[in-house]
Amino acid sequence: MAKKCAHWLWYRGGRHPTISMSARLGEVTSSLSGVENCPSLVTVVGCRQLPDFFEKPKRQSGQFCLNLSEGSPEPLLVATSSLYKQHGNKLSCCIAERECQLSAGKAGPEVQNNVFSDLLYPFSDVFCFVSYSNDDLRNIAHQIARWTKQCNTDIRKKFLPRLVVVLDGSHLLETLAETVAEKLLNRIVTDSGSHDLSHYFSTLCVVKMNKGHTFAALQPILSREAAAVREGRCQFRQLFSVQHLKCLIDRAFDAMGNIEISFDPIVASRQDFPVNPDLALHIQNFVERLTSPRDLLDFAVETIASSILLNHYPPGMHCTYNTFTLVLAPLISQIVFHPAEVFCKLYEQACLEAGRRAFQLDLAGGVLHPRAFTDQISKHFEQFFQRLVFEKSAVKVHLSTLQKHSERWADIRSNKTCLACLAKHPQYKSLCGHWLCENCLLIFGKSDKSDPWLLVLEDCILCGKDAALYVKVRPPTAGHSILCIDGGGGRGIIPITILCMIEEALDLDIPIQEFFTHVYGSSAGLSSVSELRATLATDMSSLGALVLLTLYMEGWSARRCAAEFESLALEAFRPRVESTVSLQHVHGHQKLTDPSHAHTIGAKIGVLTANTDQPTIHLFNNYNGHGEERAGYCAMEGYRYFPAKRIETLAADAAGRDSGGIGKVFCDAGVIQNNPIFLARTEFAALNGDDEPDFILSGGTGYSAPAAKIEKKKGPKWLVCLYDALMSCMDGKRDWDKYMGCQKQSSVDRNYRLDVELPETTGLDDVTAIPALKALVYNDKKLNKLVKEVLVSVLFPTLFYLDLEVPPTRAGSKFNVHAHIFCVRAVDDKSYRKVSQRFRNSIILVNGKHTPSTFETDECGRVRRSLSFYTGDLLQIELRAPGVKSAFPISGSPTSLSKLVVRSGWSAYFGQSTHKRRETPDICNRPRQRPNLYHLLCPVNAGDKTGVSSPTTLEQTGLCSQGRVAGCWLT
Repeated sequence: MAKKCAHWLWYRGGRHPTISMSARLGEVTSSLSGVENCPSLVTVVGCRQLPDFFEKPKRQSGQFCLNLSEGSPEPLLVATSSLYKQHGNKLSCCIAERECQLSAGKAGPEVQNNVFSDLLYPFSDVFCFVSYSNDDLRNIAHQIARWTKQCNTDIRKKFLPRLVVVLDGSHLLETLAETVAEKLLNRIVTDSGSHDLSHYFSTLCVVKMNKGHTFAALQPILSREAAAVREGRCQFRQLFSVQHLKCLIDRAFDAMGNIEISFDPIVASRQDFPVNPDLALHIQNFVERLTSPRDLLDFAVETIASSILLNHYPPGMHCTYNTFTLVLAPLISQIVFHPAEVFCKLYEQACLEAGRRAFQLDLAGGVLHPRAFTDQISKHFEQFFQRLVFEKSAVKVHLSTLQKHSERWADIRSNKTCLACLAKHPQYKSLCGHWLCENCLLIFGKSDKSDPWLLVLEDCILCGKDAALYVKVRPPTAGHSILCIDGGGGRGIIPITILCMIEEALDLDIPIQEFFTHVYGSSAGLSSVSELRATLATDMSSLGALVLLTLYMEGWSARRCAAEFESLALEAFRPRVESTVSLQHVHGHQKLTDPSHAHTIGAKIGVLTANTDQPTIHLFNNYNGHGEERAGYCAMEGYRYFPAKRIETLAADAAGRDSGGIGKVFCDAGVIQNNPIFLARTEFAALNGDDEPDFILSGGTGYSAPAAKIEKKKGPKWLVCLYDALMSCMDGKRDWDKYMGCQKQSSVDRNYRLDVELPETTGLDDVTAIPALKALVYNDKKLNKLVKEVLVSVLFPTLFYLDLEVPPTRAGSKFNVHAHIFCVRAVDDKSYRKVSQRFRNSIILVNGKHTPSTFETDECGRVRRSLSFYTGDLLQIELRAPGVKSAFPISGSPTSLSKLVVRSGWSAYFGQSTHKRRETPDICNRPRQRPNLYHLLCPVNAGDKTGVSSPTTLEQTGLCSQGRVAGCWLT
């Protein structure tokens, strides 16, 4: 293992210019206990070779060393380097934790320019240069001129860094050396074509130092200059805590390789939860629903400003720090980033664009222009910010603003914009009719500690009326599973019976539907269960909707669903002129988007349908078409109800029945995509990005034996061919085989198809065969073996997920992880005792190796397994239940440790959009002396005591939001 040293940055030019960064910043700041320390960064550059006690860089590249100075009232980080290349041995003393590749062909000095302008200039409060002659002064001036040409002064124009030039060597013999040096520097920098020094530095301080001086003599000057810049940073709210500084430096380092994007700390702070690119559209949707200028001037402006406050200032945007230089309280809690700068850089353009799109209203003889509208929003935003300084919670400020206008919200609705935050697409409709996004439910909803992921919103936060919204969300580190059910008329009894079989084999008292978070079935265009009453008489595949709608919308057990399915099928396919089947007494007028049992168990369901004009798939769903853009089909938004008169089925056309003037809009999707597996995977990606599902279960409705398929059929040949073509389109097994052919070998064991072979061709409307089909399922030995030996073993581990107890810490090439495995079931669930007992006796495997763990119960009665292990970035947690031969992954596994850190919230140094914040154990809060820093860049006499004390460092933290190593800090 490489020994510890002071190296922080090193770089090389040439064909493959690279900048490398070690974990040194995390090491030196680990001694700063608590979050109240806000260090200042000082960059010291010499014109001579570094003293011998600094390690040599590799490949003759430049380097920066980093140390923490003691003796100053505020923490002072000192980065040291030299203007010249340093020749020596390879840099084998430390490991590069981050690397940035620059454009090819850059020489060493050009790379050094990048380091100065892109990484050091945004964060350094003082730049100190040490000169020994007038030639050195000229070199310093030329170097500053080259560096500053690339600097972005806009990000810190109100608190520019200070420039200190230390004169030594032959300068000590000159009487007016300070004046000569100041004039020389200004003239050379100006003549080089750059701005004068005042454009980049607030002051220039030239000082003489006695020969043989130590850093102790220079430290008071650097501390004084840094303190002056700290005042400006504090005034403009860019005095960063240790964790904020470390995070921003890491993100500035990553941005150096991107020549198209200039680093900005305000933009970088939103990297974990960026501003929605559709913000202007959401604001426009809200403004267009207002009818009077009065609403626009007070109601709209206040609501938009308050929503922006909520969007940008979660708890992580606060930092607490000590101050001794300002005439203020000893301990100050400050919110980083000034509201005017925040609004200008992140929100102004969106407000202007929304104003241009939405209106130009004539108000009191004048015209309200988009600029005036935006200025009013900015004004109110700053007013709300002042309230935030005292109330400490953007949630409280925003909630009071919404409640102030509760009467005006009564008639304002939108299914395209969440009116509670004006930033996201809504997913859930409350009882009062207002739509909310999941993020707002996480912010404003309440939950019990025994079931923290069941969110309850009793009263609407907009109008104050009953919301009655109960939504179960998945833990951030848990995964998802998919259930697909083929269409098939009366043969729909097969997948229902299979689900019953799985539930019985699990023997956990858990309804089988609660194992699946994404469920899709192929049927007619139904957004209301009660519409089945109008279509059962004409559509023999509409019964497939019962499998989804009764299991998930009504919360029926699989056994009850099977019984009801059989009785309804017998009634539906009985010959008659008009259907007399009534589901209304069971389902009422419930819509897919209404609050339902599906929401309380966290299930997203979708029913496939097709339009009749140009047959394409339309997906009716209970989450309002939330997610990324779809291609090849349409995820319906906001359809609350389709009248029965707008539904026409292919079965009615085929039978030659008169539709009675019904509009030709939607029909059964079975002939286009009877097995919804491809759509289910596409929809899953639209909702969950690059994540992979825990597993996929596809339920078929039976397939014919090969001999039955080649049986000679009676009738005209063209009609037989047409019939065969139609039935082949509805062959779910064929679609499944195509899907499996596209899968990687590593994901094959996550996909399961449960179906039975039919001994003879069974018609979709042959309800007399239903009892025989049920018996066929239970008697199928291959199917029974798959269910009892495999699926039971696969399903049980998905009830558990991993959560990091603390951020991982680096241990050599691996990471030391302390984590808990929790159960997704609520403590008061009737299955909890049985699940807990089986969980207690299960074996945990980490990356294939048995790992000891401790079974615990927290204060709320939730069971968990605590474990510690070492791993690389790739991580797989498996669980082997008692009596099971093989172990299977828990929910959300396998994954990468970097992704796990992000989803656990440990990398959210500037907060999360949910306004939740994890409390980090004070693992760094223990007494430790800061390392001494005697000499930096000055020549050392042989008799002088020089050197740097060997700092004692803690282990390095694991992974930040970019999957790299971060420092160890409190959040």
